[in-house]
Amino acid sequence: IVIDVTTLKLLEVGIHQDRQILQKILESSSLATLLVDTTGQIVDANVAATQLLGLSQQRLTGMSFTAADWLIDNADGTLLAPDKYPFARVMSSLEPLLNERFDVHIPGDTVPLPLVINGAPSLDREGAPAGALFAMELLRDD
Repeated sequence: IVIDVTTLKLLEVGIHQDRQILQKILESSSLATLLVDTTGQIVDANVAATQLLGLSQQRLTGMSFTAADWLIDNADGTLLAPDKYPFARVMSSLEPLLNERFDVHIPGDTVPLPLVINGAPSLDREGAPAGALFAMELLRDD
C-alpha cells in the first residue's frame, strides 16, 4: 500500500509559514498584542503588551484573559460582567471588536488603564474557533 502524503506535507509547511508570519507580526508591532486560545489563556504577548500592561511576558503568558484578576470597566465606569469582556464577546459572536474603550484594572495595580481594544477571532482551516488576537493601545485625549 502506498500513501501519498504530499498534501499533508504541504499543509504542514503552510501552517509553519503562517505561524512564522504571525510571530513576526507580534514581534514587530508597536501595538500591544495578545494571542489568546479558545479557553481565554494568553498564549503569546509581544513586547509592547508587556510594556503597556507592566507585566512580564512570563506573567502574561498563561494568564487567563477571563480571570477575575482582570477587572474591566465600560467607558462610563461600570464594572463589566465577565461575559461582556472583550474575549467573551469576540468568542461568542465570532465577530471583530473594533475600537472599543475599556478601563482595565491590571493585576496588582490600583489605577485602571484606559485602553482602546480591538480583537478578532482566529479560525482554524475548517472555520472553527481557534482563539483570538487582541491589539490594545492607551487611550489618548487628543
